[in-house]
Amino acid sequence: MSLRSALNRLALVLLFVAGNAPDVFATDPTSTVPTPSTSQTNSADSRLPRVLLIGDSISLAYTPLVQEALQGTADVERVRGNCQFSAYGAEHVDDWVAGQRWDVIHFNFGLWDLYGWKQDGLISVEDYGANLEKIVMALQPACDVLIFATTTPPCAEPEHKIKVLASPEKAAAFEAEARRVMKKHGVLVNDLDGILVGRMNELGKAPDDVHYVPEGNRIIAEKVTSFIDMALGLLPKN
Repeated sequence: MSLRSALNRLALVLLFVAGNAPDVFATDPTSTVPTPSTSQTNSADSRLPRVLLIGDSISLAYTPLVQEALQGTADVERVRGNCQFSAYGAEHVDDWVAGQRWDVIHFNFGLWDLYGWKQDGLISVEDYGANLEKIVMALQPACDVLIFATTTPPCAEPEHKIKVLASPEKAAAFEAEARRVMKKHGVLVNDLDGILVGRMNELGKAPDDVHYVPEGNRIIAEKVTSFIDMALGLLPKN
């Protein structure tokens, strides 16, 4: 059994026993395009475990908070810019990892697929799953522990830029497909959607905006930090 498989099996047992992942504690979705083979980092200390974050503007908002929380614990990098939709990720993921290796990779694609930003029409659930398959197949060889973050909830009203309404039912169908793919490949799942459902009025910027007020970004960052910290604890000690 490979190290990655062993770690994933152990993590799944731990998450089952705990009942969930542990908890420790605004940008335009269509702005900025990631530059391949570059990343942002909070440390140049090669002795620290390496963590890579991949995602859209939700990830852009929580990345600095996660970097701060894990300062001195991990070298947290991020693909520079907005990683957009799953087809874009499937096309560019090889450039992003570029033969490098990380201890943990935490990634998400979903909101852009729900809303169709910068795409010719809306993507099907089946195509979304196929794109995630390609992304997972590229990311798993690049890390010891791979984590997929579920997509944060859509806004209640039509999104203010493109006037598209993404229903909770559609979001649930996309999440179910993502979970199917992750289960198939033994990828850990960090349920960001679960900590935000029913709280958009409190934590969202506006009824027609998928982004969050600072408190919302803090809550997401804490969940991401705690899950990554758990994954780091599964790595073999030197």
